[in-house]
Amino acid sequence: MVLDHVDRWFEQNIFAVLEGGNPALAIETMFASVTEYFQSGGRICLVGIFALDATRDHFSDQIAGYFDRWLDSLATCLVCQGFSENCAQIISTQVVAMIQGAIILARATGDAGHFFGAVTQAGKRLCRRSE
Repeated sequence: MVLDHVDRWFEQNIFAVLEGGNPALAIETMFASVTEYFQSGGRICLVGIFALDATRDHFSDQIAGYFDRWLDSLATCLVCQGFSENCAQIISTQVVAMIQGAIILARATGDAGHFFGAVTQAGKRLCRRSE
């Protein structure tokens, strides 16, 4: 199934990377990987699309699991980088929301600049260690 393929890709290229090793390199890799995977906003996020329509009812656990895992993996990485647990959870939610919103905006407008701008700003957000 398509969701299983997406889940495997994210497990290998995002979640496992964020959960192990050098936090700064892991975050850099996450941004590079999502930029490549979503083709700079030219490719839709199927899990995100499924979350918005009736498909969610059939795959709610898998859809929620995908987003929960991304949020948790990123928050764990941020804690390893020196953020408090609370701050890491807030920032991980903001960053994933920025990436997902940027995918929609870039796709809707045909302007990849929206995606790159949001990813750049999200990366800058992760460089701050203050609450």
